[in-house]
Formats: sequence, structure tokens, C-alpha cells
Amino acid sequence: MLLTTSLKPCVRWLSLTLIVFLSSLGVGEPKEPLRPTSLLLLQPRTAPADGEAQNAFVEALKEALKAKLKCEVVSFTPTLPGIQLALREGRITHREVSLPHVFNNFRSLLKCLGMKVGMWVRVASVEASKKPAINRITAIELAIVPVVGNAFSELIDVEKARAEEAASVEEGKGAKQRKPKVESIPHGQLFINTVLRRLKTTLIALSSDYEEPTALGEDELAGLIAEAKGLSKSGKLEEAAAILRKLAMANPGVSSIYIELGDVYERMKRFTDALLEYERATRVDAKNIEAWYRLARLNYELGRIEDAWRAVSELLNLSQNNANHFLLAARVARQRASRIAKVAGIRMATEMRNIAKHYYKMALDLEYSEDIAVEAAQCVLEMGGANAKKNAVELLQSFLSKADQDKPPLKALSMCLMLLIQMRQLDEAYGIFKQVMKDEPKKEWLRQIPYELLGEILDARWAQVYGQVASLLENFWKGLISREDAYEELSWLSSDAEKIAAMARELEPPQRLKQVHDRRLLCYDLFSQAIAVAKLYIETGDAIQQRRVYLLMQNAYTEWKALRKM
Repeated sequence: MLLTTSLKPCVRWLSLTLIVFLSSLGVGEPKEPLRPTSLLLLQPRTAPADGEAQNAFVEALKEALKAKLKCEVVSFTPTLPGIQLALREGRITHREVSLPHVFNNFRSLLKCLGMKVGMWVRVASVEASKKPAINRITAIELAIVPVVGNAFSELIDVEKARAEEAASVEEGKGAKQRKPKVESIPHGQLFINTVLRRLKTTLIALSSDYEEPTALGEDELAGLIAEAKGLSKSGKLEEAAAILRKLAMANPGVSSIYIELGDVYERMKRFTDALLEYERATRVDAKNIEAWYRLARLNYELGRIEDAWRAVSELLNLSQNNANHFLLAARVARQRASRIAKVAGIRMATEMRNIAKHYYKMALDLEYSEDIAVEAAQCVLEMGGANAKKNAVELLQSFLSKADQDKPPLKALSMCLMLLIQMRQLDEAYGIFKQVMKDEPKKEWLRQIPYELLGEILDARWAQVYGQVASLLENFWKGLISREDAYEELSWLSSDAEKIAAMARELEPPQRLKQVHDRRLLCYDLFSQAIAVAKLYIETGDAIQQRRVYLLMQNAYTEWKALRKM
């Protein structure tokens, strides 16, 4: 009896110890989750811009959360007892634990731990010269995930944080405490206050009753997506985003919702959020071509070339018959080649440019597009080598040979002319110009070609016609050609010279080339007069007309020489 009595305290202590131990493993937890001020903190998905600033900010944020929101912060690790128990019981998968930054996975982790909210934060950019480390921060990436309701992520720069702080101070003017001027608040404190405001809003929302969303039927889902699209087109982006976030919660396996939400975030300039939604769409449906295209395109536009390359590679594995997909792949490959050239040398960069060239060819085969042709020619030039210009011209000539007469591809034509002028192949340049523009090009077409290019080509053709006229007149004077043949040939040359002059008169030179243009017109006009007098001379054989022809030809040539020196 005495032994039994003496063991009771020990048994009581052992029982209490066991209960505490089992509770730490998640066993015997109450059905009600922990209070909403228990917060799960993840490490950021990508490395911060400044490790020292990140550590300082997180420590200061933990203190602020504890002091101002009474939040108990738990740092995430897969070895947390509640997570290990959930893995053993099959309430969560290893994949969910290994990808905690996916919002739905994060919610599963919160449920296992009995928490209502979690977050991660990353220092996105810094101003290195500032001290202490926490005040170097100029932008953060923040994601807040409640166990129910709308999760979000956003990029917050210092201007946005300061504007929100100013609005907060304005709202609190009636308060007794004196608030500091926003301009004097250090960057670190501005960002901490911004995070606290967002968390407070989330916690208030969690404190009210919330119904778990239920999956919708196909027709109802399509109707709500169409409604969100309509709101987005009319500029009501926040309303559209709210509808799509709710749909994503209720229908997490529908990739099109994430694509539409990503599109809305792009319109809102929330590019990080848009990327996250497109990534989620690819995880939900790894064969969704539109999701991979949008993910690759946005990464490319944001300068995230390696991420764009990975996404576009997946895209081409799924799609081999879309010109836009090959065009995007070519652009990414070109940018990647430029970066590789700086770190890995010319040989590897050339290999990547060859890949880009191949993708441009595939795009051109699928779609007759001037933009694709011009970019492809630029890619060929970037590859360098003795025949780079020649190869680029051949590519453009092949494209121009299929040109639409009603709407000539003027950008491709201008680039081709520029390269031929640089190669001093002026006759060929004029031939291609005439082939594309035909005999009577429209004024608006001529004015879309750079003035210097067109002037160079017209001058070259004018000089050729001038030489032919001079040679013809000399042969006529020597009696080597009959009057009839001379007149017929001169009429043909006259037509060509008049076309050149007519095109020149339609041009609108920039102000700095106004004098060049006036001299060009004078030169052409004198030559036209010389041809008209030459016809009269051939018809009559009048010596006075012969003298006039000679003087006009000399004056035209003098003006042309002066023009070439300008």
C-alpha cells in the first residue's frame, strides 16, 4: 500500500510527460486549430539580393510580429513533428512537403500543423551604400497564405511602401500619439510596417466565419471565367482577380483559371504574381501549351533568360507547328547567346545562335512575317564571319521575292538595301527596290524608307543613267548610231530618269538633310532638261541645241559631284 502511494506522483509525472511528447508529434491535438496568431515562416524560394539584409530584416520582422500582432513565429522545416506525423498517416505527401511554396501545398502544411496563416518574404533589391544592412532594402517579395481564403504574393518597392505609410499616417491623424514624418522612416521599418498591415488584414479576415469553397460544374465555371475576362477587359482588374482567386481555391485542378489570373496580374504590373500563376498552371497540367508559352514569354520580357529557356524548351516539346512559339524560342536563344558570349566564349555562343537561326527558319516556314524575316537577318549578322552580310541579304531577298504588291514589307526592304549599299552592290539594290516597289510606288511607301538609304540608291541609279546618256550622245555625234535608234534609246533613258526624279520629289528629308535634298532635286532637274534638249538636238541636228545639251549635262554632273561631297 505504501509502495503504491509513493509511486503515484511518479506515474502522474510520467503521464504528463508522455502527453506533452505526443502533443509535440501532433497526436491528441484538439480538433480546433491553433489561434490565428501562430504563423509559419518559409525561407524564400530564390536567394535574396543581399543575405545580410535578409537576415536582419527577418529578425526584426519576427520581433515586430511578436510585439505588435502577438504572433508566434514557427520557421518551417520538414522535420517538424506535426509534418512527420502527417506523412506517416498519409495526410500529406512528400511532394507537398518538398514544394512548400506552391500555395495549395502550403495550405496542406498549415492544416497539418494546426496553423491558420503562413508567409515568406525575400529581399528583392538593395542599395548597397546604405547602412545598417536592413536599411539597404529597396524592394521585397512578399507572399501570405491563409489556410482558407485568398493567398497572394506581390513585389513591394520602397515607393509603394512609403505611399502606403503616408496613407496610414493620414488615416491615423486623430490618434493621440505623434507619428513621425514618412520621409524620415528608415527603409527597413517601412517594409516591416507594410508586412504587418497585410498580415493584420489577413488575420481579421480569418477571424470571421469562412465556408470552404466547393468545386463548380463546367458550365458555371465557364460562366464565371467569362465574367472575370469581361471585368478585366473593362479595366476592373481587382474584381476580376478576386473572382479568379476564389475559383482557383474551389477548382485547384483547372489550369485555365491560373492562366487567366496570371493575365490579370500582368495587366496590374504584378509580374512576379503572374509568373507564379503561370507556373502553377504548368504544374496542374504539364501539357498546357498556353501556360508554357505565357511563362516563357513573361520570363523573356523580364530578362529572366535561363528561366525563359527552360520554359520555351518545354513549349517546343509540346508544339511544333506554331510560328509564334518558334519565334519566341529564337528570341530567347539570341539573348542567351549574348550572355553566353560574355562568360563561356564565342564557340558556345555561336552554337546557340545557330539554334536561334534554325528556330527563325522554322517560324518563317510556318508564317510569312516581315518581323520574323528582319529578326532572322539580324541573327545571321550577329553570327559574324566573312559571309554574314551576304547570307543576310540572301535570306531577305528570298523573303522579298514573295512580297505582297499591295503592302510591301518596307522594314525588310530597308534592311536589305542598307546591307547592299554597305557591300557597294548598288545596281542590285536598285533592282530589288524596283522589284518590290514596282514602277510607280506610293508616296507613303517611299517616305517609310530611311531618306539616306533611298537617296543613295537613287543617286547610284541616276549616275548609271547619266553615263548611258553621255555614251549615247557621244556615239551619235561620232555617227556610230542612227538618228532613229538614238532617239528611241534616249526616250527609254528619259523615262527612267523621270521616274528617279519623280520619286525624289516625293521624299520628305529630315531638317538636317534639307540642303542635300534641294541639291539632289536641282541635279535631277538639270539632267531632265538636258535629255529634253538632247531629243530636240537628235531630231533637228541643230548645233545650238547640241551646245545646250553639253552645258546642261556639265551643270548636272557638277551638282552631282557637289552632292556626293555633302
